[in-house]
Amino acid sequence: MVGHCLAASGSIEIVSAILQLHEGFIFPNVNCENLHPKITELISSEKISMKLQETSLQTIAKASFGFGDVNACVIFKKILKR
Repeated sequence: MVGHCLAASGSIEIVSAILQLHEGFIFPNVNCENLHPKITELISSEKISMKLQETSLQTIAKASFGFGDVNACVIFKKILKR
């Protein structure tokens, strides 16, 4: 876990997303033991990663929300070499 890096947070999160895509895993959500009931009304708690999951990812989306409505979303896709 890395604390909030202000202006660098988006780039650090992109590195994390690319590592997950390349290595085939999903980071867990830390400090998320008790989900708010309104969240579990919308989505099954099984869909929220509580431990590291190994998986074969092909595409990953990364959304970043910053101060002053500086928002961005990028999508990375694994390209298989032949």
